[in-house]
Amino acid sequence: MRIKIGALLIAVALLALTYGSAAMTSLTIDRTVTAGTVKTDTDANVVVKFAALGAYTSLMSTDADGVVSFDLGEALTNGATGFNADAQFAIGSTTAGVFQITNNSNISITVSLSGGGTGLVLKDLTGATSSTITSGSAQSFYFEINTAGMAAGSSLGGTLQIRKA
Repeated sequence: MRIKIGALLIAVALLALTYGSAAMTSLTIDRTVTAGTVKTDTDANVVVKFAALGAYTSLMSTDADGVVSFDLGEALTNGATGFNADAQFAIGSTTAGVFQITNNSNISITVSLSGGGTGLVLKDLTGATSSTITSGSAQSFYFEINTAGMAAGSSLGGTLQIRKA
């Protein structure tokens, strides 16, 4: 009987750890600050710094709170108001990134795009969709877009994730 109770307690402890881990993955942190200064994502001294590259400066913007966002529609030319259906193309390339992330922290970070599905993909200059940037290093990125099978008027989007490697 003692062995069965011990096994049950271990199972409950493992389940508690599993639920605890799941709860932590949903944690969000807001940038509300009551004392001190939060640097913008483009400041040279921020932990993870963003910089637009080359001809792509109009694609990246910083809001009043210092948070970077990208509007890939800015890459459209000749009065285009959207991406063509059943098209496959890139904004930037393996030789000309759209933006660069510099890791000023003391830990390695992993950069990826979630929620883009197959329509919007973020790649580093090696073509990888998930990239690790070591402390003190920088990596450039570009976008690939594939609208095959998407209905006209569909939206493309995603969330850039930067996490501890």
